[in-house]
Amino acid sequence: NAGTYSTTLGAISLSAAACLHCLSGKFSATSGASACSGVSCKVGTYSTPGATSLSTAACLDCPAGKFSATTGASICSGTCNAGTYSIMLGAFSLSAAACLDCPGGRFSATTGASTCSGTCNAGTYSTTLGAISLSTAACVDCPGGKFSATTGASTCFGVACKVGTYSTPGATSSSTAACLDCP
Repeated sequence: NAGTYSTTLGAISLSAAACLHCLSGKFSATSGASACSGVSCKVGTYSTPGATSLSTAACLDCPAGKFSATTGASICSGTCNAGTYSIMLGAFSLSAAACLDCPGGRFSATTGASTCSGTCNAGTYSTTLGAISLSTAACVDCPGGKFSATTGASTCFGVACKVGTYSTPGATSSSTAACLDCP
């Protein structure tokens, strides 16, 4: 079949021919091929094996958060660890992927992340780096007088309430963070 090849000489059946899929980056447009054309995908790239044309054999950069240290890869099996992310495309090693700790206020429970999509809620913040869950992010309420209007905050805005005043912790706006005189 197209997309396969065999180096077996004189085979009398399809099973005896031991047809193999063309490796990633290579292709075979015809049935009965003894070799595949093209060039194996280089490290940092991947392609679906068994391609039947040059265009379907095209090697693609590994997506952000993943890498491939193998020539001719069909997947990018290396990944950034949970609690980290990468924006690097076409990485060929863990160090080349330049995985970064999730910043304060954010976390990633999955490996191979290109963003840290988990976040602390509005009205809370965290300074913990590399968190893998909401509980390890250790999000805490903004103190009285301060607020965070968005999710994923690593700090709160505003001014802490002075002695003799109070405000409800966990405010999500400057108006709800306003300090009031103690009764």
